[in-house]
Amino acid sequence: MGNRARSEGAAARFRARVEGEHPELERVNAFHPLARLAFLKEEEEAGFRALAMVVEPKDYLNFRLTGRLASDPVSMARLAAAAKPQGTADLFAVLGLPRSIVPPLLEPWEVLAPVAAGLPAPFDRLAGVPVLVSSSDTWVAAAGLGAMRAGFGYNISGTTEVFGVVGETPSFAEGLLTVDWRGLHQLGGPSQTGADTMSWLVELLRGDAAGLSEAVASLLAAPRHPQPVIFLPYLQGERVPYWDPSLRGAFIGLNRAHKPVDLAYAVIEGVAFLNRLVLERAEAATGERVSEIRFGGGAAVNPVWRQVKADICGRPVVAGEAREPGLLGAAMLAFTGTGRFPDLAAAQEAMVRIAARHVPDPKRRAVYDALYALFRDAEASVAPVSRGLAGLARRAGALPGVNASSLSDNEEHRS
Repeated sequence: MGNRARSEGAAARFRARVEGEHPELERVNAFHPLARLAFLKEEEEAGFRALAMVVEPKDYLNFRLTGRLASDPVSMARLAAAAKPQGTADLFAVLGLPRSIVPPLLEPWEVLAPVAAGLPAPFDRLAGVPVLVSSSDTWVAAAGLGAMRAGFGYNISGTTEVFGVVGETPSFAEGLLTVDWRGLHQLGGPSQTGADTMSWLVELLRGDAAGLSEAVASLLAAPRHPQPVIFLPYLQGERVPYWDPSLRGAFIGLNRAHKPVDLAYAVIEGVAFLNRLVLERAEAATGERVSEIRFGGGAAVNPVWRQVKADICGRPVVAGEAREPGLLGAAMLAFTGTGRFPDLAAAQEAMVRIAARHVPDPKRRAVYDALYALFRDAEASVAPVSRGLAGLARRAGALPGVNASSLSDNEEHRS
């Protein structure tokens, strides 16, 4: 079910079949669990009919360890919202799904059960150890960054990025996800851009992406041309805030004097411009200004990348000492669930250590404001061309140099 372009078609057909209204219906796009289930029903009817329950990978692993199957309200937010009777439409009935496919939901910090006895080695050594329900990688990583508090922004940069703001009350903005974070609410969501976008550039320039961090540092150390290049980072379509698998990337403004360093800066600026767009929409919806952005993951090790984010977003960007904030957040959750800390707020205060803080440089603000305006203009201009190119790929086997047998949805699978 990883083919998002085909899932978008399934989502459109699903929406067309719905009679009545439901608050979750407008959120059913290619990335929504109902779209994936609709795709499964169309493509693998037998598998769809055998479906007993929808869970996250961590829930399945917990089940194999404990024998008990459950999930949490954060991970299951969209599916649980779709299952809830609201409005005049029954979204599950459209697909012929029983509500029993939604697993029992427990709080992330609850102990699910102890590890069962009799498991094969080496898991037999864990018998009796408590297993917590836990939650999504984004949720635990935000805790590991110390961003699980109202008025903070978070930016988790792995292969792709997740960006959002945290508040005390739910707010809603176009293209952003509102999720109950168990006493707090996040507004934002996942993108399709991040460290993998830079990995693509390094591989394109150097032939491989080995030693990515060192390669990026080397690229950014060279002198930069005074005329910047705009990069639209939509190499794999985009989720937040556009939810469009047909968007494509572009370099705009290249001249003969531009070098690899200019492309590298364009990539990190393009990703940061997308962060700024999400931040602007979120702050407008909440009516609150974010005090700082906690930044973690692979890209956060680079000080230039951190400073560019601060300059473009106009907020302090703070990086923690933990190279893997998700692991730190999982440890916080375990300590909270087993009683070492009274809550996650106390765990964050005790365990998060700051490694670097970057404040926006006011001298760069006017230039970045102008470049951001051009970035938004470029998005609007290129989007129709992107969608046309994505559509053309499905019938481009006749083009010179194209191996028709290799087309088999390769473009679609990366969308």
